[in-house]
Amino acid sequence: MKKLLLSVLFIIMVCDLNSQSSFEKGYIIDSNGTKIECFIKNEDWSNNPTNFEYKLSLDSKVKKATITTASEFVVLDKIKYVRYNVRVDRSDHRIGSLSRNKDLNLEEEELFLKNLIEGDASLYSYKDGNLIRYFYSTNEVNIRQLDYKLYLTQDNKVRKNDHYKQQLWTDVKCADMTIRNIENTNYTKKDLTKYFKKYNECKGFSYTNFSANSSKGYFNINIRPGINFNSVSVDDPREINFGPSGDVNFDNEINFRIGAEMEFVLPYNRNRFAFFIEPTYQSFKEEKTYNYTQANNEVREVKATIDYKSIEIPFGFRTYFNVNKSSKLFLNAAALFDIPMNSTLNYDDNSNFLPDYNLNVLTVSYVFGLGYNYKKYYLEARIDLGRNLLREVNEWTGKYKSFSLIFGYNLFGK
Repeated sequence: MKKLLLSVLFIIMVCDLNSQSSFEKGYIIDSNGTKIECFIKNEDWSNNPTNFEYKLSLDSKVKKATITTASEFVVLDKIKYVRYNVRVDRSDHRIGSLSRNKDLNLEEEELFLKNLIEGDASLYSYKDGNLIRYFYSTNEVNIRQLDYKLYLTQDNKVRKNDHYKQQLWTDVKCADMTIRNIENTNYTKKDLTKYFKKYNECKGFSYTNFSANSSKGYFNINIRPGINFNSVSVDDPREINFGPSGDVNFDNEINFRIGAEMEFVLPYNRNRFAFFIEPTYQSFKEEKTYNYTQANNEVREVKATIDYKSIEIPFGFRTYFNVNKSSKLFLNAAALFDIPMNSTLNYDDNSNFLPDYNLNVLTVSYVFGLGYNYKKYYLEARIDLGRNLLREVNEWTGKYKSFSLIFGYNLFGK
């Protein structure tokens, strides 16, 4: 485990050393209106930032700008943030925390807003955790929030204050747009971006669609065969004065495993993070013979046999580190739910002193992996911290440990 942790730290340091690759050409407008050509660290922010890092050249020192020192910053052709003083409603939209007040609670704040559409009518977004708000401006209308709020009625029904539709009808409408266009526009990035594009096109104005350059989430489906290096050690807690003990260490065994992984890569931080689930079939079958001495000093033989088959289902989180355009390193951690199938532990000692056990109880363990991804190919080393196959048998333990080498191929996705 110590070697694994050192390896992880080494990889993180290597990735840090290569972090300059994320500095991309752009510019800053400072609070005095001065434009500074530079290289901005593109972190593909999930939440709207309050500060960012930049370099005047790729070889210069890293500098830091904040919302008080920069009024605007742009990663060319990709991302644009503009500082505004706006009135924003921070009402909680989680069902268990909804207000009974229909009206928005608007408070003035200074924020970096993300420019999604820039044109005669411009669209902006603001995200802070679960909070997502959209803003707009036109040549005639100063920037303001598109009003939307979920609330509870007195009879505990969820209702929507969707005043943003009235705002669109009043301020962002051209002759070819109907009330149906607005009614079909939900309070989402996808729908609002589509609406503002349509408006600018209808008016014949040129516009910039920054949202088209944002990272997008996507699914991967990977086939994942591999090799397991397994071991099982059984501990019988009884004080044995006569008869055999159930203590037995089964020899390490090499087995094949086959799995199919479904991975969702999140649309943030340049697709660095992902969730995955990987149903996998594995088996461990081993026999061990050992001796014990009876009270009369007669040596007897015990044969222990384990036949353990299961479907493992890890649910996990993965972090990628870009090496270059074609390859990545990754770390993952998962909770693994193990579902045994007709699995048994049997003893043959001709005395019936040792019982047989069914190993058909769901167990949970934790696994950690370290891997390399090149285009559609994956290689991962994974360690299972262990699970007790006999957790419902008095105080007996059946410690199962596994180390896996997993080979992967992407069938669908990027």
